[in-house]
Amino acid sequence: MEDQFIHTSLSDGITSVIPGIENAAPIPVLYAESLTEKEFVKNWVDKSKPCLIKGAIKHWSAMSNWKEKDYWIANSRNENVKVGAFRNFALPRPDQMEEMPFHDAVERLFAQKDDVFKISARVIAADTHVAALEKDTPGFPFLPDAGIPRKYPRKRILMYHRASSNWHFHPMDETLMCQVSGSKRITVFPPHLPEMRTVSRFLDQDRYLSGEQLDPSINVKPMTADVEEGDAMYIPPFWYHGLYPTQDEVGFTLVYCWKSPWHVMGDMSNYLLRDLYKRHPYMFKNNQLLIKSFSGYAWLRHLIWKAGQ
Repeated sequence: MEDQFIHTSLSDGITSVIPGIENAAPIPVLYAESLTEKEFVKNWVDKSKPCLIKGAIKHWSAMSNWKEKDYWIANSRNENVKVGAFRNFALPRPDQMEEMPFHDAVERLFAQKDDVFKISARVIAADTHVAALEKDTPGFPFLPDAGIPRKYPRKRILMYHRASSNWHFHPMDETLMCQVSGSKRITVFPPHLPEMRTVSRFLDQDRYLSGEQLDPSINVKPMTADVEEGDAMYIPPFWYHGLYPTQDEVGFTLVYCWKSPWHVMGDMSNYLLRDLYKRHPYMFKNNQLLIKSFSGYAWLRHLIWKAGQ
């Protein structure tokens, strides 16, 4: 049963600002045991359509190992990490974060004495202090040859108790949000909206935290799903999403990323993509030639892909 504290404190603060949330459509559900790579890429990734994949990581040893506090301590170096006791609606202020050894943070997380608690995202890679956890996350039968992501780490771990997210989107790379422990409710909506400039400015500035509301006449076409243990939620780039836990327990999420197809990064009908090229040159190391080359090639690939549909 959904925890009452979580329902009143988190869902109301996140989803209530979205017009039409009471009529949100269900996110399509697929089943990992029958999902092929061809179907997943052609029908979902290439078309940038979100879906919930049931049982996607049920074969991972992380499903059992990560629920044991001693396993974390035995399979990690005790480096200092940032932690916070806040709901994670927005980016934290410096005074909301503190630093402590990772093993102490794990002890504190499992003790569940904080009303809300989160450890800063940990990257699983050969040179990180949680490199040993790579063996617990062997991948997906329906995605055997994913390309190296352009922006985000391949794998990063979210460790939390009662922490939620603010509204955000991923400006590059494809994402599988893999729920190892606990469950989450996620709401998403597509980037191709007539009012996207208004919506994005409202959400990016976290104006809903000050009690402001979006124009109720705006139809953002929200979709929602509960992501349970063993499931993976596919989140395409540029799809806004907000989420919160639906169980009062320690949660672990593995975020897996790979690079988007060129045609996705060339869809110039997408306001958020155009805005990325225009307003966020840091994504391309402030190199105008690189921006023009990347966007031009991606646009050409999009036209070729669209002509073949």
